[in-house]
Amino acid sequence: MLNIKFKIDKDIMARFVISKNLMPKPFANYIYDKYKSSYLLLLRNPKAEKIDDNIILELQQQDFFKQYLNEANQN
Repeated sequence: MLNIKFKIDKDIMARFVISKNLMPKPFANYIYDKYKSSYLLLLRNPKAEKIDDNIILELQQQDFFKQYLNEANQN
């Protein structure tokens, strides 16, 4: 029997949450205002390299992101 364990990379997940705009609108507006250039880069390319890493860190601290992460780990 084959047993496969998946690892969730929360940084990559955060990038895709931004690129797919899976955030509550007030938070999306907040990070757009605070990290406009990084936000726009991630919308176009979730693998963008020249972003302010604080955008990812702030997103990961949000309750809705923690819920997404929990659901991903359960699946």
